[in-house]
Formats: sequence, structure tokens, C-alpha cells
Amino acid sequence: SGWRWADLASAAGHIGDLRPHLPNVSGVDLVSTGRPRPARDAPSVAEPHGLPRAEAVHAVVASLARSHDLVVLDEGSHPDAGLAVRGQTILTVAAEVKALVAARSKLVRYGLNDAVVAVRTGPGRRLDPELVGRTLGLRMSGVVPHDRSLPTALETGKPPGLGRGRFSRAIDHLLDAVLDGEAAQR
Repeated sequence: SGWRWADLASAAGHIGDLRPHLPNVSGVDLVSTGRPRPARDAPSVAEPHGLPRAEAVHAVVASLARSHDLVVLDEGSHPDAGLAVRGQTILTVAAEVKALVAARSKLVRYGLNDAVVAVRTGPGRRLDPELVGRTLGLRMSGVVPHDRSLPTALETGKPPGLGRGRFSRAIDHLLDAVLDGEAAQR
């Protein structure tokens, strides 16, 4: 239970602490898109990719930045270049040619020159992670190995990375790198 993006679609300006209202999984507060709920007799306040309009996203992210030590924003295919969040941009790229080309296009289109790259490996992802980083001209922040149990965990609502395998260790390493980068920027 808790608020999703649909519940925050009318947010604007300065909003208070969202912590008591958000779903929390394993100590992590989440704002997710949830399931679409059609609004009755109201104009759409959502963008085509499922998030509310930019003003609401900016207000929510600003609130989260004030009340949380770390805010992770998955901007997916539609990053908002105007979303100025203190911190580091991590571009996650699969170790395959098609993903590499798409990532290069995103770098140029959105001016993500200061981003770092995390490379996803696994079946069908055969490019050398260091080659991916060099090709993009970005510093490597980590390699995320394939975890075949992840799709099932996501379907059942089990948080990823709670085990002790390679995937969990890689995510812990990536999180440590992000937190070290945050500390260096302060």
C-alpha cells in the first residue's frame, strides 16, 4: 500500500515529506507507476510514458532529495533533461551492439556527458564491459551480471539483490560506488 505516481500527478511546487505515504520494501521507499487507473471525466495529467507531467515529477523528486540520503530515479526511455538532481547519472547498458548504439544516441540527445556506465552482462550480451565504457567515453561504475531468478522475483514482489550471489554482490558494489561518488560531491 502507498502512493504511486498516479496519486502524485497533481503535485506542484514545494511538497512535504512523502516518507509516511510511500510503499516501503526492505527499507527502501518507492514511487512506482503502479497499475493505470483511468480518471473519470478529467483530462489526462500523465505523459505518454506513464509519469505525471514534468512539474509533478520535479516536485516529488525535490521532496525525496530533501528527505532521503539517496534518490535513484529510473528515467527509462524518456529522461527529462531539466530534472536537476544533485548527484550522479548512471547509464545502464546491456553488453550488446544494439544497446550500445541506443546508449550512444541517448548520451548525445540528452547531453549525459558526466554519466558513468553500468554494464549488464549475461546471455546474448557478449561485448566486453570495458569496451562498452570506452566506446561511450564513460567511466565504468560496475558490471551487473545476469540473474535468472530476477523475472520470477519481480513477478512475485520479492526485492532483487537480497541473496548472496554474484548479482547481489555486484549491486552492492555499484551502490558503494554511487555512495562514494555522492560523498565526493558534497
